[in-house]
Amino acid sequence: MLCSALLLASCASAGGPAALRDAPVSVCKAEPVRVASLEGVTSMHEDLKTWLQAVPAGAAGQVLLSGEEIAALNRKNRQHAWGHQDVLANEVVEANRVASELGERFDWLAERLKSGKYVEDTPGTLSAARRITEGSSHVLEARVVAVETDLRCVPSHQGFYTPPVDRDFDRNQCSRLHLGEVVRVLRVSEDGAWRYVHAGHSVGWVHGAVLTPALLVEEALAFRAPPRHIVVTADGVQVPGGAALRMGTALPLTRESQDAYTVIVPTTNGLVETPLPRGPELHIGHLPFTRSHVWRLALSTLGDPYGWGERGGARDCSRLLLDVFRAFGIELGRHSLAQAGSGSRTVELKGLEPAAKLEAIREAARDNVVFLYMSGHILLYLGELGGAPFAISAISEFVTPCEGAGDRVSRLDKTAVSGLELGAGTERTSFLERMSRLAVFGR
Repeated sequence: MLCSALLLASCASAGGPAALRDAPVSVCKAEPVRVASLEGVTSMHEDLKTWLQAVPAGAAGQVLLSGEEIAALNRKNRQHAWGHQDVLANEVVEANRVASELGERFDWLAERLKSGKYVEDTPGTLSAARRITEGSSHVLEARVVAVETDLRCVPSHQGFYTPPVDRDFDRNQCSRLHLGEVVRVLRVSEDGAWRYVHAGHSVGWVHGAVLTPALLVEEALAFRAPPRHIVVTADGVQVPGGAALRMGTALPLTRESQDAYTVIVPTTNGLVETPLPRGPELHIGHLPFTRSHVWRLALSTLGDPYGWGERGGARDCSRLLLDVFRAFGIELGRHSLAQAGSGSRTVELKGLEPAAKLEAIREAARDNVVFLYMSGHILLYLGELGGAPFAISAISEFVTPCEGAGDRVSRLDKTAVSGLELGAGTERTSFLERMSRLAVFGR
């Protein structure tokens, strides 16, 4: 699980258009320029109706994968170490596998620190984390996340950074766990403060009282796969008591009335029944897998802040797609490369000329949902408008060509629609030129 838990997609170095609305085009600056939007992207590109009208009538509402086909896809992806794993399966808790994962992670980080590719926030951070890990006890517990929390790559609140240090990009921030996620606790520190958990999409350490008490595997299975459940289709649904649910969260449904759904909610004291007021953000069962629903959920996050490894609760490119696809019951790994191999099929683009890549994307997207992958970044393809292709993703940093020579680094730091010519004329080249694979979700 190293690739899906530690080497998170940065989504931080993308590429840029020839001009930005709020940055001068004639001056290159050494420091990144903060920008609010991308030139050439208008409200029309951000409107769901635009993309629904870009496909044949009725096509956007066609179900592309049935529930049985989604279940088969999830089973297939579990065969790969980088795919979303079943945390309640015996393979996940095998002691040698856990020890190997832990050792591999520490060795990898130690090599990065020794070579100078990473620096410690505080000297001795990795050594201190190794001591906590070596003193931890092996346990086998099924629990549910009760409080949204950071998932740290090693047991430390201190960070690792690439020089020059940018504290927005802590390489010890593996991910974030959302309320309602079933996890398997595999190690616990000597003082009980840290727990090493497998969350399916990634592994890492959580700190403090953020999980339910231990459950029987049968109880965790009943929570994860109840006869009926409610799926949250937008961030911010409030649970009585103050907790907020995230897009893609599924909770067991026990009964419903005209005004509310009664669901089972995890708390640090256990699983409790709680009423949730009915609303458009709650759906009984997983959403039908259609382009209309996928695009609607993705576009609903436009403008949301970017966060490496979900720093501060903000999404990066791979977490955005993971959460959108959870609403359909499709389980994705946490790393962009893992997601690029998680489709019904994949198409290799590396080595193709841009025109051939674009034709391959068109063909794949004709009747399907498509991910576009380039090293370190993954996007959801939307379609073409005015002959130009567009996609949506969570973007931090990108480059634009300067007038005369050189490239300008810019920071967008949000979910945005972008053209695939983003970055044209720079040393990094355009999105389209850098595309190496696409993942197709459909038949």
